Amino acid sequence: MLINTVTNYSLPDDTEWLVERIRNSKRVITIGTGRSGDVAEVARAVKQGGGFLTAITSNPSSILSALSDRTILIPGASRKESDYFANQITGASNVPLTPMGTLFELRSLLFSLSLVSQLRGLNFTTTHKSLIDAIANFSPKTGYYADLYELIPKTSKNCEYKKTVIIGEGLSGIVGKFFATRLRHCSKPGEERYVSFWLDKGSVSVGKNDLVFIISGSGGGISPNLAKKGKEKGAKVVALTSFVDSELSANSDYIVEVPGRIKVKLKGLRSSYYPQDPMYSVFELRSLFFLETLIYYIASKDGITESDMKQMHSDFT
Repeated sequence: MLINTVTNYSLPDDTEWLVERIRNSKRVITIGTGRSGDVAEVARAVKQGGGFLTAITSNPSSILSALSDRTILIPGASRKESDYFANQITGASNVPLTPMGTLFELRSLLFSLSLVSQLRGLNFTTTHKSLIDAIANFSPKTGYYADLYELIPKTSKNCEYKKTVIIGEGLSGIVGKFFATRLRHCSKPGEERYVSFWLDKGSVSVGKNDLVFIISGSGGGISPNLAKKGKEKGAKVVALTSFVDSELSANSDYIVEVPGRIKVKLKGLRSSYYPQDPMYSVFELRSLFFLETLIYYIASKDGITESDMKQMHSDFT
């Protein structure tokens, strides 16, 4: 089970100093680009400007760690698992996809949400456990994975040009970006899966037989209008939501119910938002783990390996 792998490590026990540092700072800037070179350049700029730099990383020997005033270590792949990756690069296609490629990111997200709870006066460890329990207590319907496998457009080699467009706002949008990247990488050599996040630079259009995949806990706000627009263009619409009776659900061809959204009306904001209380993030966390499991399901069905996915990583960013 993915959640067991993610939680199988010792939590950092030195968060109190970070909480105090944040509380006593005039400005806190968080950065995470997924591009090591960019992070190093930003880190140098912070130090040149006299800022206090804290790194959250799995590599204590990295340039980021060397530049930082304090480092919080969150393990990703172990040495043994790194050997596994080396085998993948050399073409050991018999080894299946594992969750190790996103292990650090999943652990870091849970750590960050728990840290927010500590800033709000709650207990870090208690919140972390509550979030883990909330994820583990969600059991998706067994048919979801097989149905979505059929609905999601296949790679360019197996069918006519079709695309998947992922839509989400706020924290749901962050989950959507994560899923879009992972799904885009889910291809064999010589193939390509056309996937866009709706706010990608340039125009993102849809047409007949494309798929619009909308992540919205409330199923309200702007999401129903985007679903209608997709259907008007002939695309299929999948909704990932907590409310099967929402307007979004009524305008979708397929619904994945992920309970957890608590509706909160905030003046000036649409239905999706960045929740201040980490426990209001249960829908997004469950969605993230569900979608990551879906990636493993697709990879298993199509015989895609970790090395195949690595070859699809960007060459320029």
